Amino acid sequence: MKTLVNSVILLALLAMASCQKVEDIFDHVKDHDDDDQAETSFKTSDIEAVHLFLADENGDTPTDPKGLVYESRKMNPVLSPSGHHLTLEEFDAVTGKLKMTCTPEGTRVDLKLEGLIPFGLYSVWVLVFDEPGFTPDFAHEIAEGVPGGNEGLYSSFVAGSDGTGTYSEIVPEGDMSFFGSVTDCLLDEYEVHIVGAYHMDGKTYGGELGPDGKAVEQFAWVYLND
Repeated sequence: MKTLVNSVILLALLAMASCQKVEDIFDHVKDHDDDDQAETSFKTSDIEAVHLFLADENGDTPTDPKGLVYESRKMNPVLSPSGHHLTLEEFDAVTGKLKMTCTPEGTRVDLKLEGLIPFGLYSVWVLVFDEPGFTPDFAHEIAEGVPGGNEGLYSSFVAGSDGTGTYSEIVPEGDMSFFGSVTDCLLDEYEVHIVGAYHMDGKTYGGELGPDGKAVEQFAWVYLND
């Protein structure tokens, strides 16, 4: 346990050290409305809470902001690294910005977040859908995986003590870690979800989310190529 705690603290310090780099990206890039960037870059603050793997104490979809939340598949309590049991209000508190930029190496994904679980370990996921886009049965999902290569070595980050976090990585052209493949520009796809998953056990599992009950998707941005 001591080794795990030390590792999480080290990851948090590394995340804080990289914060300025990602902030620079958001502060100096041109907006999506700029004619020179419109075809290669997308920027949004429209983040959404994700309750796909979330339940209340009765196993139902949570609705009470003050109610405690659980991971729906194993009914494990959603705890912070300090052991605090999160309420729905705390779980849904995340705000943030997404920027996707097409580059010769692939699509760069830049995130800037607030309201995360302090010192929480997160992984980033890319979900791609063809027409007509997302449906509850995921029938039109054509690719899913992590940025930064299929080994998952560059797919995670740790939130700071104040619940802030940043992330920047390339999604290269080719096969994804879970299934399917993508082109060198995600903005050419019909619909793309960039999803953040919270790992309650303080571990990531490479190119997979991990065992049921160990992680829960918390937030997402949606890009529609319309």
